[in-house]
Amino acid sequence: RVKDYPQVSVRVPSEMKARLAALSLITGLAQWRLITEAIDCFFEDLPSAERALVDGLSARLLRLQVP
Repeated sequence: RVKDYPQVSVRVPSEMKARLAALSLITGLAQWRLITEAIDCFFEDLPSAERALVDGLSARLLRLQVP
């Protein structure tokens, strides 16, 4: 359930906030889904060595968050 996801607060320029809102309206996708898809695209564009570092670090960070 989405309401169980952790929340993140990010400051962005007004233009980016407006673009995010417009993208959400036009595509019918929730803003959180657009942001996660953008992160995935950015991740996929990284060199494989950097993707491996991100995977390792994010796995460690997830383990630290588990109660």
